[in-house]
Amino acid sequence: MKPWIWRYRAPIAAAALLLLASYTPSRSALASCAVAPTPPDGLNFIQRIAAEGGVAFVGTVVSTDSGDRLAHVRVEQIWVGPDLPQTVEVRGGPGSLASNEASSVDRRYDSGRRYLFVPTNNSPPFEDNSCTATTPYTPSIGQFAPSGARGPLLDSSSPTQDAASIARSLVSPISAVTYAAGGIALAAVVVAGLGAMLRSRHGH
Repeated sequence: MKPWIWRYRAPIAAAALLLLASYTPSRSALASCAVAPTPPDGLNFIQRIAAEGGVAFVGTVVSTDSGDRLAHVRVEQIWVGPDLPQTVEVRGGPGSLASNEASSVDRRYDSGRRYLFVPTNNSPPFEDNSCTATTPYTPSIGQFAPSGARGPLLDSSSPTQDAASIARSLVSPISAVTYAAGGIALAAVVVAGLGAMLRSRHGH
């Protein structure tokens, strides 16, 4: 007599195949750094990024998602690369950053912390990982800031608001001066008229 498991070999095999087919392996073994990340080592580091057409900017992480692998960053200084908006998104790993996915090169960010970001692409949303030169910002890192470092672009509404504010600030003193000058001129005309009338009466 054959063991009972032999009679159920077909359902068991089917269940095993179904489990294997539905299993999604972790991405932890699917990526690794081919070369160890190079920390910022002076102005040569900035020149190298510029020569490679890369981007380097300083910003503070405002908030994070996807297990701290997705950072919403307030841009403060652009060291290398094109103009950037005031806020950008930085993705600290490959793939969708879903909760069931991970890789050996995932980078996690601390909300409220300032970083020098050196992503792998040159426009937002930025791609980053633990193999890049991205690093927490410190005074020793700050000494490498190039002379051409600049701030982010203003919001689209800011130039209009600034122009309006400037116009108002200019109109107010100009109007005051104009009114004062007009008042003085009117007073002078009145005084001159009264003087002429008095002289006319004394003449008669």
